[in-house]
Amino acid sequence: YIPSTIIFIIVFLTASREAICFSLKLSSLTLDRTMPFSLSNEFKNYGIKFLIFGVAVFFSALVDTLLSSSVLKYFNL
Repeated sequence: YIPSTIIFIIVFLTASREAICFSLKLSSLTLDRTMPFSLSNEFKNYGIKFLIFGVAVFFSALVDTLLSSSVLKYFNL
């Protein structure tokens, strides 16, 4: 159970950091002193990163399922 939990925590913290950075970029657009920048490229990168995060979480859940099923076969439930 530990390997999948570690993977999930790392992905969760990285995704949180990316979400905060993108939110700060969006909020900087409301300030008058900021120069406009290409938000479409930023959003594309943001979407690709979260797709990768989703795949990593899926594989973490798959590892957790495989480990759980391999351990549970030794118990009569």
